[in-house]
Amino acid sequence: MSLIKKNFLYNLSYQILTIILPIITIPYVSRVLGPENIGVYSYTLSIANYFLLFSLLGVKNYGSRTIAQSNKHSDQINKRFWEIYFFQVSVSVIMVILYLIYIVLFQKDYTFIAIIQLIIVLSAAFDISWFYFGIEKFKLTAIRGIVIRVLGFALIFILVSEPSDLWLYVLIMASTTFFSQLALWPFLFKYVRFVKTTLYNIKKHIKPNLLLFIPVISISFYNIMDKVMIGQLSTMTQLGFYENTERITTVPFSVVIALGTVMIPSMSNLISKGEYIKNKIYIKKSMKYIIFLGSAISFGIGAVAPTFAPVFFGDEFFPVSTLMTVMSPIIIFKAWASVIRTQYLIPTSRDKEYVSSVIFGAIVNLIINFLLISSLGALGAVIGTIIAEFVVAAYQTIVVRKELEIVNYFKMNIVFILNGLIMLLIIRKIDVYLTINFLSLAIEILLGAFIYLILSIGYLYILKDEIIMRYANKIKLSVKNLL
Repeated sequence: MSLIKKNFLYNLSYQILTIILPIITIPYVSRVLGPENIGVYSYTLSIANYFLLFSLLGVKNYGSRTIAQSNKHSDQINKRFWEIYFFQVSVSVIMVILYLIYIVLFQKDYTFIAIIQLIIVLSAAFDISWFYFGIEKFKLTAIRGIVIRVLGFALIFILVSEPSDLWLYVLIMASTTFFSQLALWPFLFKYVRFVKTTLYNIKKHIKPNLLLFIPVISISFYNIMDKVMIGQLSTMTQLGFYENTERITTVPFSVVIALGTVMIPSMSNLISKGEYIKNKIYIKKSMKYIIFLGSAISFGIGAVAPTFAPVFFGDEFFPVSTLMTVMSPIIIFKAWASVIRTQYLIPTSRDKEYVSSVIFGAIVNLIINFLLISSLGALGAVIGTIIAEFVVAAYQTIVVRKELEIVNYFKMNIVFILNGLIMLLIIRKIDVYLTINFLSLAIEILLGAFIYLILSIGYLYILKDEIIMRYANKIKLSVKNLL
């Protein structure tokens, strides 16, 4: 098995866990805490996440790419790691101080919860996951994440039992993040040794980090700022609706993120060696499988939303069904853009185009939020996010249209979108004859998956897809042996 496949499976196993655990805990937490407390958690976490973002700047992408391009058998990797890490720590200390000032001067309504969220900000100083991604050690990060997340979610069921336990829920979630970062340190010195560095060497990483931070902060306008704006312009209950809507659309997208994270160092290596043809072959394959998955998730969520929201979250969260339906196309836009971004723009250091796309999307999102949130609440933020993600995907597509086979990608993958649409229409037609309960939801999910897979696997067979053909040949051989 190739290194890319192994790393993808390790990262995918971790991302699948991030899907399964919230699916188990979200219904429980939603019913125990209620929409308003979920909104308070989301609002305070969003503020803390902004300080976290400024602590890390562009280190996640820049650090991974820089380590991947380093000579792992020389002192170069030691030198680059400590330069980037000392830069990260310096910024993190400043952000912790600023967050404490924010709590003292500006946080009035949820001060205790905000103090607990300080743990999230502190975690940035210990986050060296970018190093392990750079040396393609995904097994280590996956196992560490799985163990700590399981412990954290177990504590939620043990300790959180009533609305007044909001602070405990926040403490558990924040501590899970913190210890996930801390757990990577015992293994670090197996791969690097400490070397002294200078302020000059640290300073040279400021500019590229800031450049890659621009898209991070811009993306936050439609990932984090949405929640802050709902909290300011609407109500905590509306924010609770939005938080659960985003969770259901974001959690399955973790599968797509798993592939993108794995591919950055591999693609960076190919580009550094001048293997552009091989790079484009990988992109074409990735686009096919990502849109296959993205269409299934997107139209699947849209299909079952009217039944899913009240069954999964409770009757108090019934408005989430409409928000889920409107939000669902975002997965296709993000899936498409993630391939272009993680497998071409970032590995080829096309930071300017990447930055421009997300700035444009952030501006569009901010404008729509100001226009719609005060009147539509969470729905206004959902509309703004959808349009922003479409703008980003369209912009990135346009800037690479001459280098990548964009038209061929579209022709090859439009069938998956049509298959998803067919599945959605059939499930919605059946939905009117079913009552809202868990059995109906299970029927809709299983039937929808069956319809989509039959249509899409048939299409992949026509395309002579290598994975499908491999299994088809195995089945033919098995049947032949039986006969």
